[in-house]
Amino acid sequence: MLSPSQFNQKSAFLIMVILLQVLIFFVNGFWGYFSLYQKVAKPMKTMFGFSLAAGVVLGIAAIYLVREIIRLAKKEKEAELNQACLKESQELVGILRTHRHDFFNHLQVIMGSIQLGKKDHALQYIKEVTDRLKTDTSISNLEHPEIAALLLKKRHNAESRGIRFSVDLKSKLLGLKISAITISQIIGNLIDHALDAAENVSADDRQVKVTFSENGEGFFLEVACRRPLVPEQLRDKIFEKGFSAKGLEGSGLGLHTVKKLTEKHGGTVSLTGNEEVGTVFTVYFPQKQPAN
Repeated sequence: MLSPSQFNQKSAFLIMVILLQVLIFFVNGFWGYFSLYQKVAKPMKTMFGFSLAAGVVLGIAAIYLVREIIRLAKKEKEAELNQACLKESQELVGILRTHRHDFFNHLQVIMGSIQLGKKDHALQYIKEVTDRLKTDTSISNLEHPEIAALLLKKRHNAESRGIRFSVDLKSKLLGLKISAITISQIIGNLIDHALDAAENVSADDRQVKVTFSENGEGFFLEVACRRPLVPEQLRDKIFEKGFSAKGLEGSGLGLHTVKKLTEKHGGTVSLTGNEEVGTVFTVYFPQKQPAN
């Protein structure tokens, strides 16, 4: 990984070169004045030429350093992205290990139910495990593996917090011409907001559902939270920068980021809610994306 000190040293050296160029500029002006108006001897003119040549060399060095600093900045950003991807991969590996452990537990429950003669219970349990495996398969078949990994992570996080997390993938998002990073930022922020809200309600209402769907004109990404309901007077303000429904604990940036990213890529985000379905955030992207 690129050391931050290298970048800082290059920047400091570039500033020093620029200051030297400014100094040489004033010295050249001073010598030029005396050469023209005070008729100074030939050695002064020689020094003027030397300083001019030094200024040219330093100018070339400054251009090189600017290019080098830009290159190092790009490398640093790439290193940060690679580190983030590595962290995501490590977290996903941990989730897969947990699933393997859970699978053995499922087998033990099924075996125990059969030994106790509770066949109906065993069949019901097998159905629940099968449904979960089907959901996992549908998630892994998404167009973007990054989004699949995100959903698996968020589900694991939700279950560790006692929140029921379900995914309904009616679309694989084929043809959605938006980067996986952008979609992950949008969905990730919406899910985080829903999980934080659901954590503070009764156990029966701790439900979050993610739905991907599409029609002939565009794609819909929905995140629904059973409770709490967002008051109607706050629905227009909730996407404003700095506004937070969590009071002093929130930064007010998550939903604002969602709105900003969605609109940047030609989409819209809306908030609806009622007693039956709860609070629903809907992001819509048309199939034909505008040129950025």
